[in-house]
Amino acid sequence: MKILLFGGTTEGRVLSEALAKRGDDVTVCVATDYGREEQAQVDGVTILTGRKGPEEMRALMETSDLVVDATHPYATEVTALLKEAAGATGTKYVRVRRTLTTNEAGTSPDHIHYYGSAAEAADALTSTEGNILLATGTKELADFAGLSPERLIPRVLPTAENLAACEALGIPRRNIVAMQGPFSTDLNAALLRQKDIRRLPGKGGSGWTGRRAAPGHRAAGGRGHDRGRIPGGSIMLTYLTAVGGGTFLTLTGEALRALMQADVIYGWERTLKDLPEDVTENRVPIKDSAELFERLKQDEAAREPSIETAVVVYSGDTGFYSGARLLLPKLK
Repeated sequence: MKILLFGGTTEGRVLSEALAKRGDDVTVCVATDYGREEQAQVDGVTILTGRKGPEEMRALMETSDLVVDATHPYATEVTALLKEAAGATGTKYVRVRRTLTTNEAGTSPDHIHYYGSAAEAADALTSTEGNILLATGTKELADFAGLSPERLIPRVLPTAENLAACEALGIPRRNIVAMQGPFSTDLNAALLRQKDIRRLPGKGGSGWTGRRAAPGHRAAGGRGHDRGRIPGGSIMLTYLTAVGGGTFLTLTGEALRALMQADVIYGWERTLKDLPEDVTENRVPIKDSAELFERLKQDEAAREPSIETAVVVYSGDTGFYSGARLLLPKLK
């Protein structure tokens, strides 16, 4: 199959590698030289660099069997153009989705506030104190220009353009965190402590959020997996996910991201064998749900400080007929 993949994300790179290994003819489009550098780690794919307009998208789709949109969740304009081009050319379109925060009545913790735009979130921050972590990219940096540059801690990809955008706002170089993700729970927590972060603006499916940075570690919920916590003791964030049709190629973006950030993975032997190459080798085979829960409790009590995130991998899905239905209430 001839597949056209628009990437620039970790999920896109992992997926392109899996498709190439399967024998598909894969062309990956990335917007920047930095994206090309990251994608070049994958063998057997053709890489096209540079932002594509509607006409270029349609021309590429004319010779493709499938277009895969693995662009960043915030790249909404690109996604809209890809959908339009796919419709115009009759090319099958699929989107790799991460779970985004939703503002559902009664489900938002007190420390999360919702705003209609980055500008509104920035305006609300003028009446607050403390350092602000900006981890949503450079496009909206200008919306926060009214705040003291000393308060702003932007986390951006390590490119000259991004550094220049931060410096243009007068942000001190010591405040700029230039890093490539994905970021583990450990790393995020260390950054919050090191930079003494008190506010954390973010983007979700329903707009912008403003969060107070709280002690400890919190998980964002969503589709593609369930999450829980082992009762008693300190927190070990535990994700329950499933491989769907029997291969990690059917994982959602959120489930794939959880696997890549895991410090330990539990599962039946057959499910542990077919996991992405980039995930941890710290894998624990189990035989049944009873053994799984007991092992999770034991490991939680005796774990090393570096083990903060666990993933349980099921076959099939995490729905009503899955073993996850029995385990999740115990974790909560």
